[in-house]
Amino acid sequence: MKKALAITAGLLLVLSLSASYLVTALAAPQEQLQYTEHGIYGDLSAAEGLLLTRTLRLGKNMRWTSSLQFAEGSCRRETLLEETGEDLWRQDMQSRQAVTYGARLYSELCTLASMQMNSEMAMGKEGSIAKAIFDRTPAGESRTEQVLLKEYLDHYPIMWEVYSENVDVYMAGLSLTEDELLDPQTKQVLRDLEAFFRIPVLPQQCMYLAVEKDAAGNFLQCYEAFGQEAEPLLTERYDFSGSGVFAKDNCFLWFDNRTSFGNTVDTGLIPGGYGIYILPTGITGYEELRSGGTRPVWGILSDQLRVFYSLDPEDTVLQVEVSENEENLLALVRRGGHAFALVIDAKT
Repeated sequence: MKKALAITAGLLLVLSLSASYLVTALAAPQEQLQYTEHGIYGDLSAAEGLLLTRTLRLGKNMRWTSSLQFAEGSCRRETLLEETGEDLWRQDMQSRQAVTYGARLYSELCTLASMQMNSEMAMGKEGSIAKAIFDRTPAGESRTEQVLLKEYLDHYPIMWEVYSENVDVYMAGLSLTEDELLDPQTKQVLRDLEAFFRIPVLPQQCMYLAVEKDAAGNFLQCYEAFGQEAEPLLTERYDFSGSGVFAKDNCFLWFDNRTSFGNTVDTGLIPGGYGIYILPTGITGYEELRSGGTRPVWGILSDQLRVFYSLDPEDTVLQVEVSENEENLLALVRRGGHAFALVIDAKT
């Protein structure tokens, strides 16, 4: 019995010391996150005064804030680790929502490649952007190759995010994948967006894709390579990038239609052509309450997505804002060598 008590006491002491060490380690000054600068294009002095901030969170418990500031020809770096807790986490989310009500649309080729690889490792499928590079990569190493996108994609994939005080959930996802973690409503929104915003991939667009394996030969990650890992590409490039603002119960979307060479992309497959688009919201179903009864669920009516204000395919929408009374859209459009401000009735 004494031996058992001694063992128990010893275990409690070890656990206590371990917990104490863990708390001390977390509270101790943390090693600074290291950044390395690579000047790829342009004049670095043009970044004078630029401040970049990135915040990462571990649930509701911790927050890392990393910043880079370009000043006097150098880059100053700083990383701050904080314990957040429930109250600070809610403040962060409220402040984030206050400035990000709206939508984002963009192409995410590396995320697509990673998601394809993660699913194909389980299902044994072929044909993803990174699969051929993966097969040629030795275990424990990484390999970088140039990829011609047209060999794998007909149209640009779409990453979709939306925040709204009316939509009950934050929705995010990537088209051209079958992510099992996405709910049916989000999957349907992605399918509708993919079917609507069909922009053919440029015939000569390339990217350097790096694939990394662990020591056992398993897929670790893939990423687009720049700087010292890859030679600069001189081919024309397009990255689908769009935004959206809410007025009443509608989300108004627009996207950049210009390539890296300043040419317009082919928008002829989009119903109604190029312009500003309307994505309505409304009741998408009903949720059962524990107390009994149901409540309506407000969501995205993606099957009603359509062009709202048509523009010439040579025009480019730069920005759209909503008037305070949400009755009008204020659009800044580049036409030829000039920028025009358009006031559009949001109700018609």
